[in-house]
Amino acid sequence: MAQFFSQIPLRTKRWRSVILGLLTFLFVLISSAACTSSTNSSTNVASPKTECHIIQHIKGETCVPNNPQRVVMLGGLDDALSLGIKPIGSDGVDQDKLLLGDRVNGIVDVGGNDAPSIEKILALKPDLILGEEYVAVDYNVLSTIAPTVLIPFEHSGQWKDVFMRHAEVLGKTAEAEQVMDDYYARIEEFKQQMGNRAAETEVSIVRVYPTHVNLY
Repeated sequence: MAQFFSQIPLRTKRWRSVILGLLTFLFVLISSAACTSSTNSSTNVASPKTECHIIQHIKGETCVPNNPQRVVMLGGLDDALSLGIKPIGSDGVDQDKLLLGDRVNGIVDVGGNDAPSIEKILALKPDLILGEEYVAVDYNVLSTIAPTVLIPFEHSGQWKDVFMRHAEVLGKTAEAEQVMDDYYARIEEFKQQMGNRAAETEVSIVRVYPTHVNLY
């Protein structure tokens, strides 16, 4: 820097001060820009917000969307509807319509309970597939279409546990607890209305399948 000034024919100290000031200003400006660029670069590499949460299930673990919008149910359609979620697709919709009525309107039937159509599910472009363990044989294929969670379900006596698991996966645990509170309240109301007759009443439920009959 000193050699540079010695080669400039400056006649007064005033001009020397002006040029020195300009060079100082440029140095500060460049340094400031470099700092700003470094700060912006650091901000841009910040970790993205988490958009899913881990759910453990019978086939391992799956990162489930926090707010799924396009759900396919492979079992448990009534659970989803009870929680205020209308799936875009489900298996056995025609059968469920007998119980659920118009609530299933607009839900695509993706096939029977034992053999859902992979092609139909793929065409729906789901962001979550929630099923029960009877479709475990198709898990590897289903999980390539969308995050897939399979819930264990061995018999109808587990319906409460299965309902709460469905709610957990769908992010509707609070709603499920309210549904169960209402359910128990209705039972208590029924018991009061029945009085002593409740102890004298026997109820049997028959469930008919194509290959067998269940008696409860």
